[in-house]
Amino acid sequence: TFSLTDWLYLKAGSVSVDAISTESLGTGSAYGNASLDGEMYGFGINQTTDNGVFFRVEYNVMDIDGVTLTSTTNSDNKVTLNGIDVESARASIGKSF
Repeated sequence: TFSLTDWLYLKAGSVSVDAISTESLGTGSAYGNASLDGEMYGFGINQTTDNGVFFRVEYNVMDIDGVTLTSTTNSDNKVTLNGIDVESARASIGKSF
């Protein structure tokens, strides 16, 4: 997180997700696990009043790469997980004690 002003900030980071395959097919095909990597970035507003009440509004984007897995028993069988793109917004309000 990087503060641009007293109330505006940017954030960025890397994402790592493990895709674990537990599928059991009648054909005997099995697929291994994969580690997916990506990045996230966003910005937000943070304001705190003199009595400790705060509010935040934040917008984030996450982009995770896809992967293609090949069957461990038949190299002609492949499964593809497309990349995952996520946008999120969050608002919060609270009080510091």
